[in-house]
Amino acid sequence: MKSGKGSAKPAVAALPEIEIRLAIPVEKLGALEARVFPDGTGAEEQNHTTYFDTPDCVLWGHNIECRVRTSAKGVVQTVKQLDSGGASFARIESETALADDRLSLEHLAACLPSKVAKRFDQSQLRPVFNTEVKRRRHIFGHEGAQIEASLDIGRITGSGRHEGIHELELELKSGSNAALASAALAVLEIAPCRLLTAGKANRGFRLVQGEPPTPTFAVPVHIEPDALIPNAIAAMLHSALAHAIANHEALLATAHPEAVHQMRVGLRRLRAILS
Repeated sequence: MKSGKGSAKPAVAALPEIEIRLAIPVEKLGALEARVFPDGTGAEEQNHTTYFDTPDCVLWGHNIECRVRTSAKGVVQTVKQLDSGGASFARIESETALADDRLSLEHLAACLPSKVAKRFDQSQLRPVFNTEVKRRRHIFGHEGAQIEASLDIGRITGSGRHEGIHELELELKSGSNAALASAALAVLEIAPCRLLTAGKANRGFRLVQGEPPTPTFAVPVHIEPDALIPNAIAAMLHSALAHAIANHEALLATAHPEAVHQMRVGLRRLRAILS
């Protein structure tokens, strides 16, 4: 693994990222692309991304992904912290531009929570898998929001295994979450896409480990004693929805009875909170 101390420019602050991913049936790619990118809109780019971790996947075990992406725009390192409850719509990410494809250990270290940093040995970092993607994207307005649509076609490669990528990412740049959800529903009117709750990192780690998605159990909800009732309800709703969504991939891929049960538990709790 190559790394460098002086290869990174100053890192930007960690920012929230809210997006919805949809898996596109191959036979519907043409129709969807024509509607989402009308009249030839959308810049195309080819990118190569390498994901890094230790042999025992310390970073991924703490819901952290570290990647270096090379495209025509340059080289960018990204560190993302995923929602520990399993909801993949919101993540915190930090990016820094690199002078070359050497990993910036300083940027990674600055992004790590203290509990991870204590266990983390930088000398053990290595490439785990990579993706090759042709991306087409543009920003459009929808119900007062600005949303970036990214159509990704390519594949994930690791440990001698491959998995195809055919997906549409809708990322909220400004505006309401409701507008983002509305835009995703509008896409479903064009093609019967499937909600993709596992990102490329998640699928890549599963690929190299040769393991199917597993059932996910609920994470305890922490509510401060002096929390306002609307905030407490919102926290409970988020927890229940995240629990149900986190079991979506395991349910589709394995039909494991526990995945069915856990998704049902999440939906039942969601219904109870709404009522």
